[in-house]
Amino acid sequence: VVDIVHQCLRKDPAERFASAQDLRNALLAYKASFDTSATTTVTPESETPNNLPLELTSFVGRETELDRLARLLEENRLVTITGTGGGGKTRLGLELAGRHLQDYRDGVYLIELAAVTEGDQLAETMARTMNVRQETGTSIEASLVRSLGSKSMLLIIDNCEHILENVAPLITKLLKSCPNLKVLATSRERLDVPGETAWPIPSLRVPAPEDVLSVATAASNEAVRLFAERASSASTGFSLTDSNLEDVVQICHRLDGIPLAIELAAARVRLLDLKEILKRLEDRFRLLRGGSRTSLPRQQTLKATVAWSVDLLTEEERILFSRLSIFSGGFTLGSAEAILSDDVVDEFDILDHLSRLADKSLVSVTDSGARYHLLEMLREYGAEELQTRGETETFLKRHAEYFLALAEEAEPELTGAHQGAWLERLAREYPNIDQAGATLVSLGMAGESLRLGAALWRFLFVRGYLEEGRQLLESILAVETSGLEKAAQLARAKALRGLGTLANDQGDYPIARERFLQCLDIYRSLDHHAGIAQVSNSLGIAARDQGEYEDARRLLADAMKAHQEAGNKAGESASIHGLGIVAHRVGDLEEARERFDAGLKIRRQLEDRRGIAALLAHLGSVELDLGNLEQAEALLNQGLDMFRELGNKRGILWALMQLGGVALAQGNIGESRRHHRESLFLSRSLGDKHHVARSLECFASLNLAEGK
Repeated sequence: VVDIVHQCLRKDPAERFASAQDLRNALLAYKASFDTSATTTVTPESETPNNLPLELTSFVGRETELDRLARLLEENRLVTITGTGGGGKTRLGLELAGRHLQDYRDGVYLIELAAVTEGDQLAETMARTMNVRQETGTSIEASLVRSLGSKSMLLIIDNCEHILENVAPLITKLLKSCPNLKVLATSRERLDVPGETAWPIPSLRVPAPEDVLSVATAASNEAVRLFAERASSASTGFSLTDSNLEDVVQICHRLDGIPLAIELAAARVRLLDLKEILKRLEDRFRLLRGGSRTSLPRQQTLKATVAWSVDLLTEEERILFSRLSIFSGGFTLGSAEAILSDDVVDEFDILDHLSRLADKSLVSVTDSGARYHLLEMLREYGAEELQTRGETETFLKRHAEYFLALAEEAEPELTGAHQGAWLERLAREYPNIDQAGATLVSLGMAGESLRLGAALWRFLFVRGYLEEGRQLLESILAVETSGLEKAAQLARAKALRGLGTLANDQGDYPIARERFLQCLDIYRSLDHHAGIAQVSNSLGIAARDQGEYEDARRLLADAMKAHQEAGNKAGESASIHGLGIVAHRVGDLEEARERFDAGLKIRRQLEDRRGIAALLAHLGSVELDLGNLEQAEALLNQGLDMFRELGNKRGILWALMQLGGVALAQGNIGESRRHHRESLFLSRSLGDKHHVARSLECFASLNLAEGK
């Protein structure tokens, strides 16, 4: 009440009347609270009868959701807001009802079911809330039907999930008997009754990683704004600033945009700075507790909120839920069936279990049903349950073996006609593959670890996972490998070559050379001629990138000859391509064009789209230097389109850089700037120092052209 008085006094005179009405409603509710035998229904004159609680905190965002729900409720008589605990279902329903009181002349009533544990209490709770008395000789349900009759009313039936078998038939009966009644229900799963429209509540919008943020733009983001407002209430010294913005955004990301989790985290600013909150989110259930004393117990801690949902599962559903926690970044039905089934959870029952878990908002389904996800808070809870059951190592090992097999299946396809689809599949599964690597390393499975690194490095290179890829490969190569068989030694050599390639692409030339030479030592010790040719090609590329063109020519020519003798067309094309780049860099444009044409013919025969795209782009670059701008632009755009299809960030940034040069030569400085800006962004995101430097040089050229 005091808060509303202060708000009223701070507002402009024209706005004070509405605030005074809020104050009057609050005083009526406060007065009614002394009479514990009666429902606290607020019925000021000329207003809709209702018992909606007065909210003491601001409602943040959700305007799109409110509009969508309002349309759904206008078109349907029963709408159920579904979603996981802490997602804001109740608050959203109350906000919607409060904004549309005038649509229901006979009343809007909140029916809270959280404390209802027995089915026979349901009708009594509804009757008591609406001051409906049981008539002599009739059931309480019949009395409800008679009282509601043809009245225009909205019932908000909150927290239905634990007594669905009782809620569903009663609501059905009321809707059939009362033609002007509408129901807005909240539940962690749909009621599954005729005429129901279920609407899953989304998480609050969180800034995308690529968004360029300022305090002004971030404050309009729902998740960030909620955190900032609640943190300001918890600590008067808190405000959103340029210095703490990134930490706030990271916290909101880590909490999946879940309102309850964000509010609990914001409350911790009284005691912890933001970086400490971020650090402690590694154990979010210990950190995120201590909500409002007036909240239901299950809403006072994040763990209790999740436990409320999990406790409603059958034993087999609960076991599967805990096992699903081994997945990172989502999973498919096939991977769940292959990894998680055993004597306890039958493979052919997993689809039905997943469907029920999705119905209960514990699993989300995306990509038209092709992929499933767990929110991080649910995944963490499931991991604790899996640990308690003593099954963690068993299923993590099965998970790692499954994704190792996937990586090895994909490896030969990454240079073939279907490389785009396989690159996309590995990109979707990369969080799982990365976790598989960590599992294999932690379990000391040296041979399997090396096989994963050997199979994966080309994907990491093409898709630009340079920093993450180096960390993964370094951890794999650090595993004790003494006494390994020949196959494992070959896998180690391949992983070393991959690590050197990633390091070279980031401009870390000493490390790249060291890893290539270690790889060469293994191949020479095993007298492996194909491997020697491959790593000679890599050493030639490294020499080229450091401007050591004579060494680069020699190494690449030796590699080309060895590939030709072995009949390795892909290797031959790679060496020819490398020699073409050397020729281009030393200014021999005709030789460069001949080399690129020869390499392109081979890549077309192999249907290697990445190789084709790279050679088209390099041919375009040669035409640019020859002054053939239209031909250069056409070739570069062909290459760029293919790179974008493959998700090859390195290729995209390089083609954009060359197209920026074409636009500058054509006098189109604005278009050139756009190309170079995107190229620089990609270079920085990949940690590619070489191309960051080249992009900055290009911007200098643009400034010079404009007289700056």
